[in-house]
Amino acid sequence: MKLFLIRKEHNKKMKCLFINPCFPRPFVNESAGLTNRFRQPLDLAYPAAVLEKEGYDVNIIDANVLRLNLSQMKKIILNKKPEVVVITTSPIDRWQCPYLDISAAINTVNLIKNSVSSVKVILTGPHGTVTPEWLFKQSNNIDFVIRGEPEITILELMNNLEKKDKFTTVNGLSYRHNDVINHYRDRSLIENLDELPFPAYHLLPMNKYEEGIFKNLKPVSIVLTSRGCPYKCVFCLKCMYGDKYRNRSPQNVINELELLVKEFQVKAIYFQDLEFVFDTNRTKEICESINDKKLKFKWACSARVDRIDGKLLKIMKKAGCVQINYGVESGSQKILNFSKKGINIKKIKETFKMTKENGIKPEAFLLIPLPGEKISTIKESIKFSIETDLLIGGNPPIPYPGTKLFELACEEAGRTLNWSELEIVAGTVGTDLIKNLGKNYKAIIAKTYLVEKYGRYYLFNPKFYNDSLKNILDGRRNIRDYFRYLKSFLR
Repeated sequence: MKLFLIRKEHNKKMKCLFINPCFPRPFVNESAGLTNRFRQPLDLAYPAAVLEKEGYDVNIIDANVLRLNLSQMKKIILNKKPEVVVITTSPIDRWQCPYLDISAAINTVNLIKNSVSSVKVILTGPHGTVTPEWLFKQSNNIDFVIRGEPEITILELMNNLEKKDKFTTVNGLSYRHNDVINHYRDRSLIENLDELPFPAYHLLPMNKYEEGIFKNLKPVSIVLTSRGCPYKCVFCLKCMYGDKYRNRSPQNVINELELLVKEFQVKAIYFQDLEFVFDTNRTKEICESINDKKLKFKWACSARVDRIDGKLLKIMKKAGCVQINYGVESGSQKILNFSKKGINIKKIKETFKMTKENGIKPEAFLLIPLPGEKISTIKESIKFSIETDLLIGGNPPIPYPGTKLFELACEEAGRTLNWSELEIVAGTVGTDLIKNLGKNYKAIIAKTYLVEKYGRYYLFNPKFYNDSLKNILDGRRNIRDYFRYLKSFLR
């Protein structure tokens, strides 16, 4: 059964404007390591495509990549004259690790209502999915909140608004009525992702997007070929994806890749999937089709170390893969076990070695400090990073609502925490490491890493400068990082 019917008549109906707010740059929440990445807001482009096929008059403003201020946005809104506006509180590349500061989204909400009071304002994203009551409290100008996957909920709501029908039975919808917040039941996950149209790329400024992995390659795009993840990591927020892994067919994915390469001249793609290689046979088929179709572009993805083997890596390399980001999180087996990662250090090292041998760059996500973290486990991570040629880096794990880490954080606090408190407690749940090392713990860890790798007088070691220059050129580090290293050396 189709999720929606494509209408044969295309008389324009209600005007709907999708907005990705202009979030702070380069960081939205610096101490938590939440950077503002210039990636396509597919969480808006997907429902925009669905509405467009249903005959709605649709536009997207990516104020984030265009760096539009509120005054500039107001002019566009008054010119477009939308009847409905959909705003994301964290775009799709931040569904798993959303921003803690959403003032940019709330300011946009208030701007719209103050400019055109009759406009219906809809918010979508992780914040409203796990804490809709909290989100409504951020502004009295919010009319609706979409919980979970947005495509079909937005379509049904728009259809009801178009008909001036009741919207009180739309699954996945929360709404304000007479100052009372109401929630209708949750919406089931979309089972057949092939039934969704491709994102409305034509409504986005495709030449503006970038990704550090690919250096100067442009245009760059992200692509989502699957949703969901069955693993049980304590820190992972999956409210927008669900636990059930659902993927698109290889042919459907290839059709989208052809569109991006041939129509939009895309030169590089980052597969935004939580786990791109979960279904290894599907991954192989996609890679083989890329070669068969002679699609020329560089690409990267995220993967678990236990889903990779040498044969698959060869196929991925031939298809244009240049980097795989592995979810390692820690170099301590004790910490990995506590975090329920389901992987072991030996396998991580083997996979990194295989990846390098096949000409693909392995990188790793590290979360420091995780629950149970001590100086001894940090030293294990430092040793592991040096052995695998990783940068120690690492952001503190944020206890997002809807995760096991959040439950532990609330248990320690003796109450339910709100979003404004999460940056403060990030990295403190289940560990006293930050308390013991102080607020400069990142600099202390970095210095320990540098001393271990280059010696106590690392600033006088030529290899430090050679590696530093290479890391800057590769986009792994920036100049600001090395000013911090200088400060830590002088302490």
